[in-house]
Amino acid sequence: DTSQLSVSTASTAGRNGRRPQVDEAHILHNVPFYCELMRHFLELCCNRVPVDAEGTATALLSVLRGLASCPEVLHILEGVEGAYNAFVAINPYAATASAY
Repeated sequence: DTSQLSVSTASTAGRNGRRPQVDEAHILHNVPFYCELMRHFLELCCNRVPVDAEGTATALLSVLRGLASCPEVLHILEGVEGAYNAFVAINPYAATASAY
């Protein structure tokens, strides 16, 4: 997998011992896709819990561990979340709202 979010759980270092550089533009461009993918993954996990709780927990842990092992990506996603939260807090119908 050549995705910029692809993270090996065995090692966080690249072949030369350094972490691969994160492509911020790629991540920002694909945030809607990753959000939708995560939503479907979580729905699948919820449906699988009654059938295979341990396997579901292992799959969820694997995904979250991979994400947590890449602080650069987490920092980018925190920025996206902050910008989105600031945007949705704006009331477009308020008298003080600026026109876009």
